[in-house]
Amino acid sequence: MELHEHFDEIHPKVLNFLNDNEEKIIEGYEENDGHPFQHVFNSYLNLFKVRFPLVTNSEVNIFRYFFVEKLQSHFRKELQDSIEVCNQTYFGKLLHNIREDKSRSERCFFCLCR
Repeated sequence: MELHEHFDEIHPKVLNFLNDNEEKIIEGYEENDGHPFQHVFNSYLNLFKVRFPLVTNSEVNIFRYFFVEKLQSHFRKELQDSIEVCNQTYFGKLLHNIREDKSRSERCFFCLCR
């Protein structure tokens, strides 16, 4: 059986398993920052093997691919949210400072015009 054919067969099982455990995976990865990635990965791979016995090497590779993809998409979203908050904070302060400077300039201009 070709890997891509096997991929079509196994990936729904993998995705369902990872989706069911997504919150626990993310929490486990974030809480175990002292442990290497491999430790967290192996713990969920072992759970997967218990649920679906007789896992082959190609299935492990497919599992690894989707596991990493799941973490990457989570951290991309976290990073994007952080960037948005920083941008809003920075540009909000910048806009506030521009308005203050404009107001100050207008007051000075009116004082000079008197």
